[in-house]
Formats: sequence, structure tokens, C-alpha cells
Amino acid sequence: MDYPPASNVADYRAWSILSFESDDVVGRRHIATRNTGRIVKVVRFGSCARGDWEEWASGYRSDYDLLVVINHEERTDVVEYWAGGDEHLLREHETTKTLSAPVNFIVHSPADVNRHLGTGRPFYVDIVRDRVLLYQSQDEPFSKPCWLSPEEAR
Repeated sequence: MDYPPASNVADYRAWSILSFESDDVVGRRHIATRNTGRIVKVVRFGSCARGDWEEWASGYRSDYDLLVVINHEERTDVVEYWAGGDEHLLREHETTKTLSAPVNFIVHSPADVNRHLGTGRPFYVDIVRDRVLLYQSQDEPFSKPCWLSPEEAR
């Protein structure tokens, strides 16, 4: 198992949960397809990556956002393949308190992320601009984003 750079405990814990869940999903499939659906990148994005994470006295904390990039388009379906990971992360936050904030993640293939970057979709351009790379199994960079004017982005 490859380990991500140890940027903080939450990064490592969230990555390890998603890695475990990914291995579980792949392990339940036919042996011939075990190399598909593997995590190739995990990227932290949003307020935590930008450094404007909020924590209020009322107990509110910004959520923790992750982009999980896997090598098979079909296995990006969060409901079918990643519900266990979502439940596991929720338990870690609400029950065991090993994660101090809720973790939200999206799952895409490299081709899908690059397609969105190529069309200048602001959400994905922001992810690539602000990202903190937590894990990468292959040196496969994202495509260069297409920058839209503010009017086009709106």
C-alpha cells in the first residue's frame, strides 16, 4: 500500500478509509477486473486546501472536501461503489470522533476531470488551482485548465 504525504492526521485518516473501501469494492469483483477502479489520486480542495477553513464558537466547522480520482469510469458511481466509504467517514466524524469535521468526497476518472478542465468548468478549475495532493499512484498530471472570462464562468 502506498501512503500519502503526512500533511495532517485528517488527510491520512480520510485517505486510508477511502483506500480501504476501494480495495473492498475491487476485492468483491471478478479477479480479472481487480486493476480497475483503483485510486490513482486523492486531492484535498475547498476551504481546507485554500487555508480559509472556518471554525466558529458555535461548533460549526467547514467540511473537508476530497476529490478521489480512480482509473475506471464505471466505478465512479458514489451510490453503487462508494456508499460504504461515505458511511465509514460519517462514523469516524460523528461516532468515534477521529475526524473533527465532516468529509465530503467526489469520485471521477482522470478523463472526466480533464474533460471538465478542458471546457473551463469553474468548479474543477478551482479544484486544480487550490488543490493539495494527498496521494498519487501514477504521475499523470491533470490537463491544463481552460480559463473562462467571468461572464462565461457565470
